[in-house]
Amino acid sequence: MASRLLPARAPLPILDSDAMLCCCVQDVGGTEVTTEATRPVNPGFAEGEDLGDSSYSDEAKQEETKQEEAKKGFTVVVNKVSGAMMGLDISKVQKVGLKVQAVKAGLISEWNERQPSDDTRVRAGDLIVAINGMQGQCRSILHAIAEGGELRMAIARSS
Repeated sequence: MASRLLPARAPLPILDSDAMLCCCVQDVGGTEVTTEATRPVNPGFAEGEDLGDSSYSDEAKQEETKQEEAKKGFTVVVNKVSGAMMGLDISKVQKVGLKVQAVKAGLISEWNERQPSDDTRVRAGDLIVAINGMQGQCRSILHAIAEGGELRMAIARSS
């Protein structure tokens, strides 16, 4: 078998990935197609008729609202005096705050006992995103806890 030599070619320039995406598409021409803006059609309902689900109870709506508010977060206020324990196992989450790993006996478990709803009870997975306005930096949050006094903790609920 005879081997064939390929003709020499100039080296290809090095391109970034965005440039490569656009150079690999062949323009074959064509006709531009446009459509008019459409609006949703709801079969079985007259135009403008309320599409609300009448079986969706007010209680279900209230529960959904509570769950949405809990996802947004809540504030815990405790007064840490000398020697008092917070009662939290935590881990650092850089540029976010502190993640609650577990709630043990201490100020936070006492807070939880006084809450009428699970929505404002601190639990594993919650994030302490700020204390007394100090937010984002784990070191600042830990320092605020160590100082004690009235601690206003902004808690973000994880999903």
